[in-house]
Amino acid sequence: MRYEFSAWHDIDTFSAQTAMTLDEVIETIPSHLKHLFKFYAFGYQCGGQGTIMSYADEILPIYSSPEISYRGIPCGNKKFANNALRLREYARHLRAQLAVASERRTTRAEGNLPVTQ
Repeated sequence: MRYEFSAWHDIDTFSAQTAMTLDEVIETIPSHLKHLFKFYAFGYQCGGQGTIMSYADEILPIYSSPEISYRGIPCGNKKFANNALRLREYARHLRAQLAVASERRTTRAEGNLPVTQ
C-alpha cells in the first residue's frame, strides 16, 4: 500500500503556483484520487505571523493547527490549515509500518518464512 504525505504551503502561494483557486484544483482531481490529497494541511498566518509552512516574512515555530493560538488568534482551521494533524497522521502511519516490518523480521528470524530481498 502506498501512502501519500501531503503538507502544503499557504493557500495563497498554492494558488499562485497553480494559477488556480483551490476549488478549481479540487475540481480537476479525478474522484478516485481525491483521497490522496489532504486539503486541510496548509500553512496559515495568525497574529501577523506565519506558521512553518507559510511564506510569511516572520515565522512562528509551529505548524498550523486550530488548537494553537498566537496573540489570541487561532493558527489554523479544520478545513484548510491543520499541518499538525497531517504530521500526526503520518507519524501514526510510519509507526504502523515499522511494527509490520518488525513483525516480518521476527517471523523470518524464527524460520517461519523465507527471507526475501
